[in-house]
Amino acid sequence: MVIIVPFSTKFLRQVRDLWVSSDVLSNTAIKADLSLKEAESKLVNPDVFSIVALEGEKALGAARLCFGKSKKSHCAEFVVFVGKQDRRKGVGSLLLEEILFESKKRGLKRLELTVFEDNSPAIKLYEKMGFVKEGVKKEGLQREGKFFDEIMMARVLD
Repeated sequence: MVIIVPFSTKFLRQVRDLWVSSDVLSNTAIKADLSLKEAESKLVNPDVFSIVALEGEKALGAARLCFGKSKKSHCAEFVVFVGKQDRRKGVGSLLLEEILFESKKRGLKRLELTVFEDNSPAIKLYEKMGFVKEGVKKEGLQREGKFFDEIMMARVLD
């Protein structure tokens, strides 16, 4: 059974290793040589809410919600990632549902994300969860020396 828990440094190595694994790394803007200390600073700080999807003690995926400041204090940007072997099992949906719940609980009005144009499974998940495409940054992301459009998506919360 998959459960979603608040991030704990007890899961730091597993989450970092998952984040920089080739199948996750190819769809994120995170650097391949992310150290444990850098990963911890991205997952544990006052401007971030981080969670982990677990099956037993194994991390299947994680998500982080980064809160906006000043004129964007009503907004947050998030990242969700799931290991290749655990995709299409509802793990991403569970993580995203918890991100939505936490966002509403905190009184946020808007959630934002960007995604590689060729990551159609993620785009379908986001659309299923009420996110809409708002724009495109032409060749805004790169992977292995190739450029990709960066799709900007958002959801206004009820």
